[in-house]
Amino acid sequence: MSPSRPLVIWCNYRLRPASVSRLRGAIRPHRPVLDRNQTHTDMAPAVSARKLARANIGIGQVTIEDLLAHPNVRSFHIASASYTRYDRTELMQHFSRSGRSLTNTSQVFAEPCAQHVLAMMLSFARQLLQSAQTQVIDRAWHYDERREGSKLLNHQNVVILGFGAMAKRPVQLLAPFEVHIGALRRCSIKTRGVTALTSRSLPLALGRADHVINILPDKPATRGFASRSLLRRVKKGAIFYNIGRGATVDQPALLRALQSRRLGGAYLDVVSPEPLPPTHPLWKARNCFITPHTGGEHLDEQERLVTHFISLFREYHRTGYIKSRIV
Repeated sequence: MSPSRPLVIWCNYRLRPASVSRLRGAIRPHRPVLDRNQTHTDMAPAVSARKLARANIGIGQVTIEDLLAHPNVRSFHIASASYTRYDRTELMQHFSRSGRSLTNTSQVFAEPCAQHVLAMMLSFARQLLQSAQTQVIDRAWHYDERREGSKLLNHQNVVILGFGAMAKRPVQLLAPFEVHIGALRRCSIKTRGVTALTSRSLPLALGRADHVINILPDKPATRGFASRSLLRRVKKGAIFYNIGRGATVDQPALLRALQSRRLGGAYLDVVSPEPLPPTHPLWKARNCFITPHTGGEHLDEQERLVTHFISLFREYHRTGYIKSRIV
């Protein structure tokens, strides 16, 4: 495809000047339009985008109403891995019927999220988090306790809840440890070294799991999925990790599982609500460690996001369509 006139690329994702310059240079002679109502997070409410009416391609966060109202936007790229607000039947059907493309940014955030969860797995195994707490609290020499509590990741059992694009990189990073991985997903799994789990086989896998990693997106069908019933089936002493969405976990049930020592610990990068109130009991729960939804953040995030968008733009410019979909 070679457009007879320059395309208009609308953007309301908050970019630094250097990233804006790189975007302009890569899409020239096509023209970027930067919306003043900018956002830098998918957690902020989507705002109406009047200038979208002039665009052929969009990148950022908008309302569903905007996307439905502007058929001139042939391709829209969600500047986040999350697509919860866009996961509506009428929108997906409309884009499919009209040949429009809707994509997201899972590939950009998969790497930092994978490194984040691996760091926590190793920290739990090697008792680094507990030792850090000791240094802050009592500075005692817990030699026997730390020695007996330290483990190796090698050959342990891992269950992953949700196996979209975000889950594939953790599998690759865990490969040197020769862990046994089972993953729950509605569709088939064709990733080497991963055993597909169904709702029927999940309980048995949970009973053997040393680590349960939740990467489920926030959907009506997944809210509260990590329930009291599910957590009671997990092997005693296992570690629970959430890098998906806070709403997919029954947090009171998680708290009880930590207090009763059914779970050996938990790492939560996402919670509900966010920010988590300072008085919330999860802050003080035994072996529960929380980061403020920063698992996907990294220093060169904007550069990588722009690089990803440029590759999609070139595909659109060449073919008139983007094969990539929401993943």
